[in-house]
Amino acid sequence: PNGMTAQTAKTITDLKTLHQQLSEIRLTHIATEYEEISSQLCCFAVPIRVNNHKAYAMSVSMPLFRTNEEKIARTKTLLLQAKEKIESLAR
Repeated sequence: PNGMTAQTAKTITDLKTLHQQLSEIRLTHIATEYEEISSQLCCFAVPIRVNNHKAYAMSVSMPLFRTNEEKIARTKTLLLQAKEKIESLAR
């Protein structure tokens, strides 16, 4: 009712940007955020499906000073691999 409240200066608070980010998540299957909740932190998350329902989520957060493109790519790859493994065990 009161819109989206910013937690930091980088929090997404407008619907257009949120919809763009949700479209990207649908394509990549990974949610990302950079300093939207906490300054100097980034987070990557994937849904875990059980019986074809999004039942859980798994995420990795890290301080920005420890990240680079290679670490981000590796984190996303490992998250997707772990997601597949968990979902296969839940079948």
